[in-house]
Amino acid sequence: MSMLLLSAMAFAQDVDLAKRHRMDGNPWVGKTVPDVLPVAEVERIVLTRAITSATADIDLGNIRRMLGSTRTLQPRSVAKSLMPPLGGNGDAIWEALILTRAGDAIRFVADNEWICLIGTAGEGCYRQASD
Repeated sequence: MSMLLLSAMAFAQDVDLAKRHRMDGNPWVGKTVPDVLPVAEVERIVLTRAITSATADIDLGNIRRMLGSTRTLQPRSVAKSLMPPLGGNGDAIWEALILTRAGDAIRFVADNEWICLIGTAGEGCYRQASD
């Protein structure tokens, strides 16, 4: 394969989660987490931040548990302090990149109160259930 073709293939798989701007609104608001990210579609979770004393397998299990929530997504503005550029959040407990079987990449950020998801198809946050 030519270098140009290989380069074009790489760009076709690139994802921008940092500067996403939608002109057609946000289709995730009002939907549940399984509507936008079915647990069975999660191929891999790449944990990028975990401010806990737990082991990685426990942190990843907690993220998978949070993704199993049936709560309804709200606009990201309800938890706007949670969503600065990746790695720039001093309040987040967990940050991860979720890769789906379909090849989508979704950013996951959570603190003690909010869980936020952002992808190329939409974004939304939901409040964690209190015990």
